[in-house]
Amino acid sequence: MYFVAMAIRLRTRDPRVLTVADSTYAHAAILHTMSKENPPLGHALHEMHRYKRITLALVKSDRLSNTATLRLTFAHQDGLAYAETLVNALSVQPALRIGSTMCDIEGVDLTGSEWTGISTWSDLVADADRQADRHTIRLEFATPTAITKRDGHSGRFMSLFPTPLDVFSGLSRRWHALDGPALMDDLEGFVQMGGCVVSGYDLRSVEFRTSERTQIGFTGWVLYRLACRTRGPSLSEREAANVVALNALGRLAFFTGVGYQTARGMGATQVTISQ
Repeated sequence: MYFVAMAIRLRTRDPRVLTVADSTYAHAAILHTMSKENPPLGHALHEMHRYKRITLALVKSDRLSNTATLRLTFAHQDGLAYAETLVNALSVQPALRIGSTMCDIEGVDLTGSEWTGISTWSDLVADADRQADRHTIRLEFATPTAITKRDGHSGRFMSLFPTPLDVFSGLSRRWHALDGPALMDDLEGFVQMGGCVVSGYDLRSVEFRTSERTQIGFTGWVLYRLACRTRGPSLSEREAANVVALNALGRLAFFTGVGYQTARGMGATQVTISQ
């Protein structure tokens, strides 16, 4: 399994600034571009419904220079091939039509920026394993984020606060859907019993209109503290293993995003894990 995060630098041909509301059009443009280069691959991406193997978000826009950064990730056994297909297609035709806005491609980065990188399961787990003493996870939600929840009547609603249980149980489901290595079987219980708590946050709600609906989400940052009741040498073996698992899930969030509609602009997440 490869997790590939890449950033496409765009410059619009007119003064219009791209916003998160354009992410749906950007998603369509990327799938169209990849389908032209490799029809079976494009079809496979288009047919993915739940837990898509692609995320996409417009993470930066500059009104003065008419530039924007389109960030994509692929989570797939052929993730490197997916990225190569897109890079090849854009090298042949270095432009994207995002809705009614024509954009020139100024560059494609796979490394060297805060939004890029390549990892495997081994990287996520091994990196976390070396950091069993890390007790702080900071998630920064760069684009509007919302978490789907169910009420007592099997209905759905959107939550606008990233509780530890909502965030890490959602990431755990994605981990398992991607066939990741085994996690601790009592991870949710560990979180519910205070093994992961919010220790600080700065969030604001954001509303934007797409062609289909009005979306609402939150942006900002949240700081999660792990194993607050016991620390360092006093951690039991199972507590330490759960801390390792939460660190690994936090690193997964960088590639998969958090919440819903991550393939269409929402939930892009920066991650910092520290003592």
